[in-house]
Amino acid sequence: MDGFSIPLFAATVIVAFFGMGWHEYGHALMANYWGDPTPKRMGRLTPNPLVHINPGGFLFYLMMTMGFVSGMGQIGPLLIGILLLISFMRTGNMMSMIALGSVPINVSAMRDPRWGNFWTSFAGPLMNLAQAIIAALILRLVFSVEEAFTLYVSPSLINTPVEFLMVLLLLAIFTNIAFFVFNLIPLVPLDGWNMMLALLPGSFLNKDQVPAALRKNARPIAQFLQQPAYKWRDWYQLSYIVFVFLFISSFIIPGLNILGRITTPPWTTLVQLLLGF
Repeated sequence: MDGFSIPLFAATVIVAFFGMGWHEYGHALMANYWGDPTPKRMGRLTPNPLVHINPGGFLFYLMMTMGFVSGMGQIGPLLIGILLLISFMRTGNMMSMIALGSVPINVSAMRDPRWGNFWTSFAGPLMNLAQAIIAALILRLVFSVEEAFTLYVSPSLINTPVEFLMVLLLLAIFTNIAFFVFNLIPLVPLDGWNMMLALLPGSFLNKDQVPAALRKNARPIAQFLQQPAYKWRDWYQLSYIVFVFLFISSFIIPGLNILGRITTPPWTTLVQLLLGF
């Protein structure tokens, strides 16, 4: 692939910008449908990315996706990982550096907090999936997938608005499918966490269903398995720490990219499906 390319950089900015904007708009729109007036009251019921953007997270995303890290060699990922680790240790919150945008939601104001929270959380990734589908339809029906790939790999060949548009559509597929898959991981602070809580049953196992070995040797675990599903919320902080570790370790520890191993197979499958491979 060619080095830094202004057209490719511009396409990356545009795709991430609107991908984030419509993702957050999906959350706001669904929250409003379920009776939460918070997004509308705060002027967030809009797909306008400028309303939802987190500048720090957006810049961090561009730094990663435009090859800034790989351009620095092996030291690049290590520096990024250390930067994230320092941020987390100083503030206890890494989301200011990795979240592209956000929208305020008040689940308790919804007429059905359980399912309102599920569909509000799911609406963001679904918006990304919809954008990817639309981009794939346009690319396949109007342009050439093969030519778009050639231009993406060799962006120095981009010389016309039509060629730029083809690369833009291809990036829209790649990026929005990545947003869709990544946000479905059931870890705090991703959308998949809230979706998982909503899908859990109202109660866990009966006492007789808990293995005797656990009841005898691991009483806390045995008691937890008998608690209502909402008790999973008690694991919020632990889930967040697990996510932070997995995210940072993908930069700091060579070859250890568990999040990548989780997301790559479904990403590849969906991209191939949309592009007709």
